[in-house]
Amino acid sequence: MIYMLNMVSLVIFLSYVLFFIGCFLAHPNIIYSFAFIYQQIKMKKDSVVVRVWRFYLDGFREMTLGKTLWAIIMIKLFIMFVILKLFFFPNFLSKQETKEDKQEYVGNELINRAIPLNK
Repeated sequence: MIYMLNMVSLVIFLSYVLFFIGCFLAHPNIIYSFAFIYQQIKMKKDSVVVRVWRFYLDGFREMTLGKTLWAIIMIKLFIMFVILKLFFFPNFLSKQETKEDKQEYVGNELINRAIPLNK
């Protein structure tokens, strides 16, 4: 009797396993799933740098709103480092002709700004 119960439960278990395997194989994206698994196995052989590069590249490809945000960030960085430098940060060292004059100018500026003369 116990042996029959174990056989029945084994048959039921195997039918469930076969059902889930059938559902998995009948899925329309099964080829994509196997290709994904193959890609993951193949990626294990690549170096860490290549895997990190692919991780960020795939993430960037899948972004929708993120691409717009990255474009805004790049435009802001361009404005900060190029446009503002041109208009608000003049190059004082270009007025100095030799390397020694530039060193002297920087040294004097550091000293004068650190210890201002009381006038």
